[in-house]
Amino acid sequence: MPEDREAIGQRLMHLKINPESITYLKSLGGIDFTGKKGQRWIKGDSGKPSDYIVAKHFLWLHENRPARNPDHRFLVDGDSSSIVIRNMAINSGTGPLVIETLLNILNQAGIPNDVVVKDGKYLTTAFAILKFYRKIRLPGSADLTAKIIGSSLRGLADSNWDLSGKQSIQTLNSGDIKKARWWSIDLDILLDQAETYGFDCDRLNELINERDQLKN
Repeated sequence: MPEDREAIGQRLMHLKINPESITYLKSLGGIDFTGKKGQRWIKGDSGKPSDYIVAKHFLWLHENRPARNPDHRFLVDGDSSSIVIRNMAINSGTGPLVIETLLNILNQAGIPNDVVVKDGKYLTTAFAILKFYRKIRLPGSADLTAKIIGSSLRGLADSNWDLSGKQSIQTLNSGDIKKARWWSIDLDILLDQAETYGFDCDRLNELINERDQLKN
């Protein structure tokens, strides 16, 4: 559930380490440096005792931290929008099923009316995905609801998309203006999932190329 992921997100902070950090540690000696007797950062895989270098550093950070905002619940706030939480939304529960349905919609001959694929964007509503899924759903497969799909779409949404409310979007097939909670799908995340599981990516790659050309 989104509320559960948010609660976990308040307790996690994702720190993205760049390749230069790996190069720096290797220049110091790699595991010979971090596992040096008397200065071991953590307990060794072979059972060698730790000298608690990392733990001591955490204590130092605690002692030297900036003044805490009394309105905050934790000493350090987590990041509920971090890549860890997003991956939870994508890879847990019905996330994979929603991704599969999004890719099946994109790869079919005709795009449903409640889906807009144009100008490097993939816009959809939860109900559009639900309708398509129920058409192709096999007996015994998991059931979905629009609310469940919406929860998964939050983890797949473009980071620049406004998630605060409803939008009025012109559909391509009928030309009608439809007011709903639209979602703009992050195409790079979708491509990563498509390539991971072997889906046809031709149309998706075309859409990404359209997006990149419009940016230039």
